Amino acid sequence: EIHIAVRGGEVCMNIVAMLRALEGRRIRAENHRLKKRLDVSPGRLGDIISQDYRMRKVCDTILQVADSDAMVLITGESGTGKTLIARLVHEASPRHSAPFVEVNCAALPDTLLESELFGHVKGAFTSAVTGRMGQFQAAEGGTIFLDEISEMPLELQAKLLRVLQEKTFRRVGGVKDISSNATIVVSSNRDLPKEVAEGRFRKDLYYRLAIFPIVIPPLRSEGRCDDILLLADHFIRNSVISPHSNVTGLSAVARQKLLRHDWPGNVRELRNVIGRALMIEKTDRIQPSSILI
Repeated sequence: EIHIAVRGGEVCMNIVAMLRALEGRRIRAENHRLKKRLDVSPGRLGDIISQDYRMRKVCDTILQVADSDAMVLITGESGTGKTLIARLVHEASPRHSAPFVEVNCAALPDTLLESELFGHVKGAFTSAVTGRMGQFQAAEGGTIFLDEISEMPLELQAKLLRVLQEKTFRRVGGVKDISSNATIVVSSNRDLPKEVAEGRFRKDLYYRLAIFPIVIPPLRSEGRCDDILLLADHFIRNSVISPHSNVTGLSAVARQKLLRHDWPGNVRELRNVIGRALMIEKTDRIQPSSILI
């Protein structure tokens, strides 16, 4: 119980200082909780392993949005780890024990994507012999991750905008509004401002989504050379492809071979290259002949 002293008609300034101190204590406790749960250490947040300052900014942004329901837009080339970032945003949030639902907008034809997102009622179309719940409803109370949102058709973008503005949606063929209480995280490997300028993406939707933008630099970019070897060592130590391998590291020449490659497939390509090398290599150090790039 807090007693507020009143002097001369004004609230005593001591209570303001006390409330600020309590809020500061709450923030420090929450940051400690997050760091403990997400395995935060220098150069690491969860499964993000990097010494690059831009990746450190990514980690900082994840922790900044942890206590909010703000929408997050993740951009980066294929293979940079956009899904990993989306999952960490969810894990860092108060919704971490609720569902995390991923929808790849590029993997479904336009005719099915709306039903996948919002569901449909019986008889909405020829094959709709029963009603079906959509992924927005499945993500209720949690997080829905819309991967490659730039592939979403303009007509469906307008319906997504309604969800963001009104927090409701309708199933395909339905007339009843359904409330939505899911945090929305989206990603794209395209330049969305360019997509907006060329009329392929709605400007109003872009500005609603880009409240907290996260840009993941490609592995070949300047400053991420050290990350190549850090990640390679991590994949060797934590391989699920070849868990019984006797390999303990990389030879010096193999390390140079990795550094000379430009990694168009980014972290995904590097993980696959190391996984293949672990299956091929017969010594305790990966040799250049086992690195097939």
